[in-house]
Amino acid sequence: MKGDLIFTAVVGEEGRSEGTERLVLEGIHADRAIVGEPSQFDYAIGHRGLEWIEIHVKGKIAHSGVAETGVNAISKAAQFIVELEKELGPKLKERNNPYTGPSILNFGRIDGGTQPSTVADQCTIQLDRRYVRGESVEDVIGEIQAVINRLSGEDASFQATCRPMAANQMNHLYHVPMLTDPKDPLVHVLHNSIRKVTSHNPKISTKRGWTDGGLISHYAKIPTVICGPGDIAYSHSRNEKIEIKQLEHAVRIYLQTAIDFCQ
Repeated sequence: MKGDLIFTAVVGEEGRSEGTERLVLEGIHADRAIVGEPSQFDYAIGHRGLEWIEIHVKGKIAHSGVAETGVNAISKAAQFIVELEKELGPKLKERNNPYTGPSILNFGRIDGGTQPSTVADQCTIQLDRRYVRGESVEDVIGEIQAVINRLSGEDASFQATCRPMAANQMNHLYHVPMLTDPKDPLVHVLHNSIRKVTSHNPKISTKRGWTDGGLISHYAKIPTVICGPGDIAYSHSRNEKIEIKQLEHAVRIYLQTAIDFCQ
């Protein structure tokens, strides 16, 4: 072939993406890349970025019998959730990419207080923020911080801090969005390879979760497509599996794509 074929087997994609982060930071270079996430032999040219954010709301403890002497952090957290949804909801609906879906916000966990008879002096909110090309990590954090600042200015008893969750942070990089030009030569070649091998006319998926393709595409500047054997419904389950037939098809699809792309 008129080119080298590089295979990378990386660790940590479900956590801190240590494998691909190191590849990118060490300067891996290629003309194109395929990420083998399960796609049922459809494919994706993009997905949203991902940031987990934690908001810690501070209150003042008191007995519930004299609740007016305290500051209820749970009540303040509830107020914050309502205000953030009101402020960001309409904006996020307008930020829609046809290849990745809309920008979204999800409150996934809330925890606060100690017992029913005590005014809660702390409450923690954890949220998932999926963002599209054109938004940055700084934008994501900044918009949430702006709501905190406004509420603090309107109410001196409202105190909260906002920060990315350590459990979702990489050592150096961020879970950035991925987007490849739909007219990129790799997209055309891969589409034809899937059709040749499987007799299936593949479609572009717009509902991908985050993948290491974001790092390869954004930081290493390598146009990337996501395509692989298996059904994503089995991902994150106790019975992850790939049909042998799909595994065989994958081998032939990747081989055909390499031959055609590299001539």
